[in-house]
Amino acid sequence: MGEYDITTGYLFRQFPDDFVKFIAGDTAEDIELADPVLKQIRYADATAHATIFSEDGTKAEVIVHIEFQTDADDTMPVRMAGYIGRLIDMYRKPVHASVIYLRPQKIDDPGIYHYKFPNEFTARYNVLRIWECDGEEILAKGFLGLLPLVPLMQPEGISNEEWLGKCIRTIESSVPSEQDRKELLASTSVLAGLVHDINFVRTFIPEEIMRQSSVVKEILRKEGIQYIISVLEVRFGGVDDTIKNSLALIQDEETLRYLFRQSVVAEKDEVERKILALSA
Repeated sequence: MGEYDITTGYLFRQFPDDFVKFIAGDTAEDIELADPVLKQIRYADATAHATIFSEDGTKAEVIVHIEFQTDADDTMPVRMAGYIGRLIDMYRKPVHASVIYLRPQKIDDPGIYHYKFPNEFTARYNVLRIWECDGEEILAKGFLGLLPLVPLMQPEGISNEEWLGKCIRTIESSVPSEQDRKELLASTSVLAGLVHDINFVRTFIPEEIMRQSSVVKEILRKEGIQYIISVLEVRFGGVDDTIKNSLALIQDEETLRYLFRQSVVAEKDEVERKILALSA
């Protein structure tokens, strides 16, 4: 799970109303976070209960699921059909599913998984290319959770400096909570890296804000776990799922640094024993 998955998942789970209304319409109501479709990606999940309305006023209680995708993926129709099926099984409700592509590129996602034989089956989902969305409209609507995505919606005729600066100033002036402001600025820094050089982005957002962000801390924690797994794979040829799952439970940064050092110098049995003990 990468930095963009963690960041978008955090934003959705902190601001579910903003994302559900963006995807399913401003009239959506009764919005409440749902359990993740896959337990192992809880931090990156974007799933919620909601009541939505059609243009003629028909309403439905649904599960809204968003898959944030950095790059094109030919397997997306199969993946989305799988997610939709799991959610129907979990909640016994219709599923309003969408994929939001983040990095500007050619996307040929058909938004459907379908076969006719032996029994006809169809799973449909919405496909959004975030760079085609109206960033000015998002800024005007005040969807705070989407503000870190607005740098990816840069209109033609506006310079990088002008647009990113406007996005940053909007967060600084419109977000009342200091902690939310820091998290949104840090999330903007991460996501803006999809379309801008990171050194350019850092000229807008102080390093101190990045260090204080829970989003950045979670990204670093995941990276630390992956470093440990990579070292163990190189030294011992493989890592048992029990060890990987135990590492995923460890939240303390200093503990992960200690285990990384141990993964470099200690024998396999000793490292695994310490991982299991420190994750308990």
